[in-house]
Amino acid sequence: MKIKIGYELYNVIFHEDPIVCDDVRVEGYWEGTTQTIHIYKDLASTKKKQVVMHELFHAIENFFNIENVTEDQIQRLSTGILMVLRDNKELVKFLME
Repeated sequence: MKIKIGYELYNVIFHEDPIVCDDVRVEGYWEGTTQTIHIYKDLASTKKKQVVMHELFHAIENFFNIENVTEDQIQRLSTGILMVLRDNKELVKFLME
């Protein structure tokens, strides 16, 4: 899957094997230098969507040079936006027109 953020095009790769980043097992991570988002494939569907949204927020944070955003803030914002989009199909339709 490819996701466009501004003029950047990110590849989203779903990995069969667990992802280890800096010796820590993670559900996903983003790489700004390669414009790649890595997601562990063997997550529950809802969790996988949350992780993709979380990593997208990191990419957006980077694209707009937003500083001092904590992991907790990223987690809350990404979960909140995903919740609103899922629960409001009419809103999504309106936003996509």
